[in-house]
Amino acid sequence: MAPSGINASDFSVFTNANVNQQQSAYKGHPLYYFFKDKAPGDTTGQGVNGFGGLWWVVSPSGAAITTK
Repeated sequence: MAPSGINASDFSVFTNANVNQQQSAYKGHPLYYFFKDKAPGDTTGQGVNGFGGLWWVVSPSGAAITTK
């Protein structure tokens, strides 16, 4: 389900070959997934430099949240 004010059609699902699991994407961009997160709300990968760049959580507007 898309949050209020967000178009559900902007979301999709793909299979992430790195973990062989389905993952959500927003406007074609993979949404946050980090293998060390164990519970809802965990963001232990926030600001991690890997896979070609820094990884940040994004706000509903799509802006990067660059604080840990």
